[in-house]
Amino acid sequence: MKFQKKSIAVAVALAAGAPLAAHAAPTVSWSAPKNGATVSGTISGATCAANVSSSVAMSRVVFWADGMQINNDYSSPWNCSFDTSKLKDGTHTLKAVAYDNNGASTTSQISVTIKNSGATTTPPPTTPANAAPSVSLTAPTSGQTVSGTVTLSAIAADDKAVSKVVFMVGSTTIATKTAAPYTASLNTTTLGNGTQTLKAQAFDAAGLSATSQVAVNVQNGTTTPPPTTSTPAPSSGTLNVWFKSPLAGATVSGSLTGTKCYVNGTGVTKVAFKLDSTALNTDTTMSDGMQCALDTTKFANGTHTLTATATSSTGTTRSDVVSINIQNSGSTTPPVVTPPVTPPVTPPTTPPPTGGVMPTDSSNVRGVATFQSIGLYWASPGAGSSGCKVQFRKQGDTAWRDGLDMWFDSRNSECRGSLVMLQPGTPYEIQMGLPGQSFNKGLTVSTWNEQFPIAQTITLPASSSSTLNITSGGTANGYVLYQAASGGSTINGGTNNVVISAPYVIVRGLTLKGASADAIALKNGAHDVVIEDNDISGWGRMNYTNSSGWQVGVDMDSGVRGFCSGTSTMDRFILQRNKIHDPRYGANSWDWGHPAGPQGITFSFCGVNHVIRFNEVYSTTGQQHYYNDGIGGEDNFSTTGFPNADSDIYGNRISETWDDGIEAEGGDKNVRVFGNYTNNTNTGVASTVAHWGPFYVFRNVHNRSRAMSLKALDSDDRNNAYKSGEKAGFGGGRRYFLHNTLLQATAAGSTRGLGMGGGISGNTGEPLTNSVSRNNILQVWTANAYSVYNAGGTTDDADYDLRNGNVNISGAEVNGFVGTPIYASGHGWQSEANGNYQLAPSSPGYGRGQRLANFNDMNSAPDVGAHQSGTSAMVFGVTAQSSLWVSGAVIGGAVTGLGSGSASTATATTTSTSTTAVLGPVAVPQ
Repeated sequence: MKFQKKSIAVAVALAAGAPLAAHAAPTVSWSAPKNGATVSGTISGATCAANVSSSVAMSRVVFWADGMQINNDYSSPWNCSFDTSKLKDGTHTLKAVAYDNNGASTTSQISVTIKNSGATTTPPPTTPANAAPSVSLTAPTSGQTVSGTVTLSAIAADDKAVSKVVFMVGSTTIATKTAAPYTASLNTTTLGNGTQTLKAQAFDAAGLSATSQVAVNVQNGTTTPPPTTSTPAPSSGTLNVWFKSPLAGATVSGSLTGTKCYVNGTGVTKVAFKLDSTALNTDTTMSDGMQCALDTTKFANGTHTLTATATSSTGTTRSDVVSINIQNSGSTTPPVVTPPVTPPVTPPTTPPPTGGVMPTDSSNVRGVATFQSIGLYWASPGAGSSGCKVQFRKQGDTAWRDGLDMWFDSRNSECRGSLVMLQPGTPYEIQMGLPGQSFNKGLTVSTWNEQFPIAQTITLPASSSSTLNITSGGTANGYVLYQAASGGSTINGGTNNVVISAPYVIVRGLTLKGASADAIALKNGAHDVVIEDNDISGWGRMNYTNSSGWQVGVDMDSGVRGFCSGTSTMDRFILQRNKIHDPRYGANSWDWGHPAGPQGITFSFCGVNHVIRFNEVYSTTGQQHYYNDGIGGEDNFSTTGFPNADSDIYGNRISETWDDGIEAEGGDKNVRVFGNYTNNTNTGVASTVAHWGPFYVFRNVHNRSRAMSLKALDSDDRNNAYKSGEKAGFGGGRRYFLHNTLLQATAAGSTRGLGMGGGISGNTGEPLTNSVSRNNILQVWTANAYSVYNAGGTTDDADYDLRNGNVNISGAEVNGFVGTPIYASGHGWQSEANGNYQLAPSSPGYGRGQRLANFNDMNSAPDVGAHQSGTSAMVFGVTAQSSLWVSGAVIGGAVTGLGSGSASTATATTTSTSTTAVLGPVAVPQ
């Protein structure tokens, strides 16, 4: 979060003389436009500027239009660039907020009138504006099979004149024509068989251009002797696998063996092949290569999916998928089209199982899926003020399972809630109803498949110092994969290592370093992007040198940065198994005011429905290279923010941040943050504000906390693990804090713990409201601190938590536990990030947690805290897997005696009274 720190104790520390030098805040005023001015079009430069003066060096000026951030400027002259057409005509508020390097800020606000419809403030141009040309590639046609030499033909036009038409195969130019007719000759025998992209790009004299492209299927016979059956054996290294033959989009027939059907890879011990859902063969003899055996005559003509699943010596798996076109003579079976990655939400099309008839009415209800969660919405449910009940089951199962009751939001008369810990690539049947009534709404939603269909694979060179600009992508039926060469690919240098402005793109396995700004920049036009298995380091720009000689980087220069310019088109970004580490410069600690500097992952105003999982964000080069936030965003005090809605952040390992480990603030509508580990971060998960909700924070583990680098450990005021308030008229959405663990490491010479300074808390002027806490270990650094503090908030409900600190909510923690957790041998903070945090049987809270539908009801006697006893170690970062987060195999180990999809009927076997299968009593605020 990019605003003043909100710990209660910090106010005391500052009053007692924390080392913040006295100085005047900067002054700022608008030089253009003037207050009351009428504006239109895009204003920038001298027409959108602020005057700033300060007694210390300036950090930045942030420009806002109403609640939308326009841009940041980091040096004089302080200018913005604002496209006024993004807002409706009428009166709007512009703000300029000036920040100095000590964190002090001043705001200047004016009112302007936007008038773009029929605007007369600017005389119309005397000559028409130049328009980009138009172009259409007319031959070959999309999907056509070609061979030998073919002619490419295009039609181009412009409002003035076409200067040239460039013909390309992929990114390679094959011909340039400066006059009609626009044709080119292509010898396809120089290309590999399979899918190839042909392009025609038309230019006018001013340099404006337009592009038309088609995908064709190149198929040339061979005049050389047939290849031998020898194929390459896997090399050592990180597990990976990729098809060498057939290629994506290839047309095949007959029997495919040897070099007609094989893969290459690294770190592989065996490979299993299948076509669609039919298993083919498993190759376990790696010395002679990795080959499949496919008799295509046993399958219908048309499009099919060929999968190779490689297994490493440790049992981990990795798959590659290609789409092939089977065409054998004598068959008239129509082609089968591969379905999209994310199937639409539809009512069931098959009869429901015998365990109960699912309602067929799907009006006013919808579900939004990720790999392992489904966000649910029921608009205008009627008498739903007490919430809405929900049940679910895998399609084909008999028994229903209860979900946690959906929360009713009276502000828009909607019930909202999430199902969690689901199986990827699985259809789920869901039914909803009102309390005390029958289930009367039904729908089927499929979770995302973890295998992405690949239409084209682009293997990058071993090394490059130039930016990889990705401007052409795929479709839902086939992504474009940019992957490292078999020995690795490194991009070192450039303003950005990679820029993505196209949809349906996968970037995999690259080493990225030395970018002078963001390492990976996500731009408008990008959506449905997967960034996985990359190593990212050494990015960022220098901002200033502080009084202790720290070189502080530009705020929010990031390993991965999405910036959407106020739009919400950049949806469904998947960031998984990346190592993001060691930025070139660092952020300032709280000794100099609010931290500002580099971040691991940052999204600014960027869409919905993201998954950020199994990443590692860290620094190995000392406190001067810590981050501001590990994972975060902007627009915190708003109804959107990051990650906005229907998103998951889980299984990540995050350390070395002067502010938030994870900053998930803004809308937080069906946002889930779970299974993460933080260490040496000021806060764990920040959610000031969570405007819509519900926002779920569960089974996270937080170790050490730091805030001020110049303070001794016992004097270093730390913030709350869960910084959770309302501000500026935003907030009020439901939050859930369930089964989290706050650790308290110790150190020689320190009398206080090294962990979080507080638990779940609002801050002065930012009350904690409408938040529910259950089954957490809220061990704070001193018993005088607060484990739960509402800061004047209302309708909060905390119970069944193990705590050593204070709670100021009236009537809270009736069934809670006051004391210190006792961890099993080898468990606790000493485990660091190795995943062992189980309680010993003698500990308070062991087997005494409240049962919560869908969150822990597969355990008959749940423990408090993140790590359930009797299960294997939790796993964070690049070695984590989704199978660890499927309900019934929670936190790494299956619960004995409960089958897949079955409903739990177990009851507690201890003296605990916490055996209910739903969350809390009726008094829980709705």
